[in-house]
Amino acid sequence: MIEIVSPDARPLRADARRNRERILEAANGVFAEAGSGIQMDLVARRAGVGVGTVYRHFPDKERLLVELASYRFRACVQEAERALMIDDPWAAVESFVRQIADHRLLDAGLRDVLAMLQPGRCHCPAERDELVARLDELLARAHRAGAVRHDVRGADLLALISGAGTAIGQGIYTRLVADVLLAGLRPTPAEDAAFPGVGADAAGDPVGDSPDRPVAVAGHR
Repeated sequence: MIEIVSPDARPLRADARRNRERILEAANGVFAEAGSGIQMDLVARRAGVGVGTVYRHFPDKERLLVELASYRFRACVQEAERALMIDDPWAAVESFVRQIADHRLLDAGLRDVLAMLQPGRCHCPAERDELVARLDELLARAHRAGAVRHDVRGADLLALISGAGTAIGQGIYTRLVADVLLAGLRPTPAEDAAFPGVGADAAGDPVGDSPDRPVAVAGHR
């Protein structure tokens, strides 16, 4: 269920709160089906309220999209936090990727949210940055264990997941998408040679702190 938060932080009357809940629940369903093509009049019909009531709570579609995008980023953060509870670093990464591919990316709304990650386009930059931070934690453990290639950061993984969403939206089987993404995260033989001994002691210094870590340059990875 979507957490109900008044945009100006003022407490809502009981009837207004109920209407807001109904609107957000209806909008969540429509957004999952139609993505950013969501129509306010359809949300009103699904919620059983007048379209004027929708606009009283959300004066324009952009404000509604921000609320729905924020909810989806928070759900992904929760998936990452659950993955961080898994002891094995690679199993944690795999669990996160498969959960996102098999469940979250079936949501057209999330696919559209992830297609707009760039500064100036993202509806919820703070929530996006929180998700990237959790992914950095997830990958740092895998880096120390030598389970994931060393040039992948949290922002990279999120962008790859965005691409996976595009593929799933075009009808590619979710397991195939997850398998290909996970295979690409694995270290290459060249990396194994460049970072000898990584993974032998998972409690060692984080790979990300190494001065020898490859530096990613836009367009040249």
